[in-house]
Amino acid sequence: MDPALELLKAGNLDYLCFDFLAELTMALLQRQKLKNPQMGYVPDAVAYMNAMLPLARERGTRLISNGGGVNPRAAAERIAEGARKAGLQGTRVALVEGDDLLGKLDQLLAQGVPLVNMDTGAPISRPSATASSRRMSTPTAPASWKGWRVARMS
Repeated sequence: MDPALELLKAGNLDYLCFDFLAELTMALLQRQKLKNPQMGYVPDAVAYMNAMLPLARERGTRLISNGGGVNPRAAAERIAEGARKAGLQGTRVALVEGDDLLGKLDQLLAQGVPLVNMDTGAPISRPSATASSRRMSTPTAPASWKGWRVARMS
């Protein structure tokens, strides 16, 4: 967190982005969520956002992270709770969700939607741990334009 905090303190930033995820992380977060439906996000991501939110708000910097993992709603709720506890009433927290396809795999396969390995192009019959669609960062732009301070992406 130190380099990000240094950037936030020294820079004149409109946005500060954080990348917490990799494929293995997504699989671990999915397991976490299956055990506890309130989990499935990166706890450090929530801690980072809550630690930086007062200064980010003071400087007008928007924080963007994919640390919501497979449960961006729960992560956003934890960040909003942190903002309230810090006395930052009125702080808006946005989230982008809809890329978790795990519960839709059987339906997609029945419809004949091809599932392929994004690296090799080889067909996949049914992933066992996690299934997410990949998309560009376009969904974060509307949240940022509307004045949201923190955008959580899965």
